[in-house]
Amino acid sequence: MSPRDAGYTDGRQRCETVGQTEKPLQTDLWFSYSFRWTGEMSGGDRDWNVMTQLRQPLESDETPGKPPAFTMRHVRGNLELATRSDTRKTTTTQVDEVVRKTLPWFPANTWQNIVARVRFDPFGNGRITFWLNGREVYLSEPIPIGYNDSFGPHFSQGQYRGATDATTAFEFANVEFGTKSLLDRVAHPKPLPPLPETATGTRPSGR
Repeated sequence: MSPRDAGYTDGRQRCETVGQTEKPLQTDLWFSYSFRWTGEMSGGDRDWNVMTQLRQPLESDETPGKPPAFTMRHVRGNLELATRSDTRKTTTTQVDEVVRKTLPWFPANTWQNIVARVRFDPFGNGRITFWLNGREVYLSEPIPIGYNDSFGPHFSQGQYRGATDATTAFEFANVEFGTKSLLDRVAHPKPLPPLPETATGTRPSGR
């Protein structure tokens, strides 16, 4: 168990790369990467497996356990994009989550090209645009995203899941995150690293 999860007793598991730099609010934030998974995915009604989070740090008088404001995850055979928001200056209680988009989960052992643009604004002017394999699959209306904090979010990716005995590997390649536009990655993803000779996965085209 990760030290970050010491307060939980449900057996959750985490293997993530966590960014150390918070990005500004009311600004377009971009991330892009290629992703594939191998093994098996848990399929129970209560199973979840997070692949990407945008989190804002705790501020004064806030208690640990503040949920991420933006989440991408596997739930019951689907990919979900979910958000949270809070206009209070200090978040002292949990806020409700909103699932913004549901898509079919990815076939195993197949590379997927992902690009997203997310604007944090807890007062209703946030936005999400999500591209998958060169195609725009979600464009939100203006929506509230994030907490009314002094700092914006940092980026993390990896595997964070509920208790399970399933053996699952997540692979990420060419991960990018920042305020610089990554729109060109939609049509021109970075080349993937060479596949091992034993791998059988297919890959999307790259530059």
